[in-house]
Formats: sequence, structure tokens, C-alpha cells
Amino acid sequence: MPNHFHLVLKPQNAEDLSKFMQWLLTSYVRYYNQIYKTSGHLWQGRYKSFIVQQNNYLLVLCRYIEQNPKRAKLKNWKFVTSRYMQSGLIDNLPIKVPESWEEVQKNHSTLERKKI
Repeated sequence: MPNHFHLVLKPQNAEDLSKFMQWLLTSYVRYYNQIYKTSGHLWQGRYKSFIVQQNNYLLVLCRYIEQNPKRAKLKNWKFVTSRYMQSGLIDNLPIKVPESWEEVQKNHSTLERKKI
């Protein structure tokens, strides 16, 4: 997305996420400020993180991330997870990804109804 990003990460240790995010965000701010001859903050507040304990929820999050550019009506958005997974630049998810994200939505909706 042009104004934010989503990541699905699996840190080996709990403190690794915080260190990685600090490095990532600080590095990008320095890069951006150098390229665009500016200074100051780019991000509004601290990053948000969620612990994912269920495979179904992981799929829902991945679907949300994959569909985000489509919802924002960004045509040909090049930073899509599936492209990077196919290129070998990032690891595959630890669970099987369905052929269609609509399948995830259907299954998630069914699970939500059962909880009620």
C-alpha cells in the first residue's frame, strides 16, 4: 500500500520482533529522508502486532493482506505476497494456502457463525 504496509512474521524469540521492527522502520526513514532530501518521522506511532495462534486466523490475516490493494482499487499493485513467495524471496506459510481467497472467507464466515 502506498501509505502503510502489512507483514506476517514469525520471530524465533519474542524480543526479536521489536528489534527487527525498530531496525526496519529506522532504516527506511533514513533511506527515505536521504532520497527525498527531507528529515523527520514518517510513521504515526508504534507498529501494531498480533499473536496468531490458530491456522484459520492466519489465513484470514493473509487474505486481508492480499486483498488490501484490491479493496483500495490499486490496479497492478506489485508488492503482493504471492509474487514474492513464487520468486523465493520469502518463505512459504507454515500451512497450506487455498487456491482461492474466497474459500478462506467462506470458511471463516462458517466458523464465526458456529461461535455465536
